[in-house]
Amino acid sequence: MSVGASPIVEVDASGQPFIDDFNQNRDRLRIVALVSPTCLDCLNGVRSIRRAIQAASPAIPIAASIVWMDVSPLDSPAEIEQVSNLIQLEDARQFHDPTGWTGRQIAASLGFPTQLAWDTFLFYRAGLGWNEAPPAPTDWAHQLYYSKWADPAHLC
Repeated sequence: MSVGASPIVEVDASGQPFIDDFNQNRDRLRIVALVSPTCLDCLNGVRSIRRAIQAASPAIPIAASIVWMDVSPLDSPAEIEQVSNLIQLEDARQFHDPTGWTGRQIAASLGFPTQLAWDTFLFYRAGLGWNEAPPAPTDWAHQLYYSKWADPAHLC
């Protein structure tokens, strides 16, 4: 295993290349983290995902994607680069979605079309594909303590 972070690829206005990557890994359990690089809870969530992947059985193929989103005015590509290197996400593919497109699409898949999902961690069983819209996740969790839309039953 190499030490360091995987390259960070920008998501365009149609969700590419994130959607293609999601679908290319449909034979695996997929974990998607929608996070801000300046949110400490988000970073702790990403660290937890990293530890879970490292502890998982090699018999369970996992594809992890970290989607860095500009949620705060302080979020920037430089912040993403810095925190990405600090938490060493060598086994996860990383994307930067500066417009929040991915977070809005995923919030809609959870039943909240006018919201932005972030500080949110989603789990998709193998076989699910992203077609016109993202599939509903097999399970999900969030750390949006004061959210009016995110289901408190999924608070982690």
